[in-house]
Amino acid sequence: MTSPTCSPRISARPAAAALALLLAAVFPSGLTRAQDAVASVTDFTIAAITYDDGWQTPLRNPTSLFFDSNSGELFAADAGNHRVLIYDRHLNARYSFEHFVREPRSGRTVKGEPRDLVVTTAGEIVLADNFAHYLEVLDFRGKSLEKVHLNRLYGDTSLVIKPQCLTIDAADNIYVATVGDITTVMVLSDRFELKRTIGQKGGAPSEFNTPLGMHLWRDRLYVTDLYANPAVKVFDTTGTYLFGFAAHDIARADMSFPSGLTVLPDSSGRASVWIVDGLRQVIKVFDHSGEFVELVGGFGINPGEFRYPADIAAAGDSAFFVLEKTGGRIQRFEIK
Repeated sequence: MTSPTCSPRISARPAAAALALLLAAVFPSGLTRAQDAVASVTDFTIAAITYDDGWQTPLRNPTSLFFDSNSGELFAADAGNHRVLIYDRHLNARYSFEHFVREPRSGRTVKGEPRDLVVTTAGEIVLADNFAHYLEVLDFRGKSLEKVHLNRLYGDTSLVIKPQCLTIDAADNIYVATVGDITTVMVLSDRFELKRTIGQKGGAPSEFNTPLGMHLWRDRLYVTDLYANPAVKVFDTTGTYLFGFAAHDIARADMSFPSGLTVLPDSSGRASVWIVDGLRQVIKVFDHSGEFVELVGGFGINPGEFRYPADIAAAGDSAFFVLEKTGGRIQRFEIK
C-alpha cells in the first residue's frame, strides 16, 4: 500500500474559466441539442483534470470509476498499475493502494488488475479483478476482509464465473454482471447471499452476450453489452425486462463499444442516460425512453475531448467524471 507523501503533484488543473474558453474553441457553436429538455444537463464546464495518482505515478490503463456519495470520494481502478486510487470530489488525491490476487494454479500471490469496484455504506470496497474469479471485500485502506467466490453461491465449485462489472443500491445489494460458464447479473445481499439473477446468455433482446457496464437509477437497472442487440438493456430491480435501445451499427444513435454509463436527471427530473462509447471517443446521451439526444466529446487531447474513454461517474446532480483508458486521465465536469 502507498501512503500519502510530500511528493509534488504532476496533475494538470487549469482554472475552470480558462478551460471553458478552450472548450469553446473546440466546440465553437456549443453543444447542439435534439431536445431542449436536457439543456440543464448538457451545459457544463471542465473544472479539473488529473493524469496521475497524486504521487507521480501516471495512470496506466485505468478501467472504471465509482463515486461514493457518503464520503464524497472518487474511486478509480487503475489496472495497469495494479492499484485502487482514491480522490476527493475535486480530484485531489487522497490515497492509493496495490491490489494482490492469488493465482489459482500455483497459489502464489501476485499483483492484480483491478477491473471494477463499488463502495458500501460502511465504507468497504467490493472489487472485481481481471485475474480473479471472485469478488474481494477490502477495508478503506485496501486490507482484504473477505473473498466471495461466485461459483460457491451456485453450489458448484467446478463452474468458472468471472465478475465483469458491478453496481450497488442504497441497501447495499450488489449487482454483479458475470461471464464464463454463467452469463447473467447476480444480485447479492449485503451479506453476499445470492438473492436472484437477472437475464441470461442468448440472442433475445432481454439476453446478454458480453455485459460491460451497469448502473442503477431509482428502480431501473441499465446494462451495456459489447455485442448483444440492443446494446443497452433496461430492467427493473426485480429482473423484469422493460426495454432496450441503441444497436451495434453505424448510425449516430448506435454504439460501437458501449461500456461505462451513468444517469443524470434532465430538467424535468427524468432519467438522462450518459453512455461511454470507447471506439467512437464520445459520450452518447439518451432520454428516459432511450431516444438519442446528443454526443459529447470527440477524439483528442484537449479538455472536453477523449482518447478511448472507459467510464463515467456522476457526483450527484452537479458534476460528473470521465475516465480515459488510453488518454490516462480523469476529467471533472461541473454542470451549470
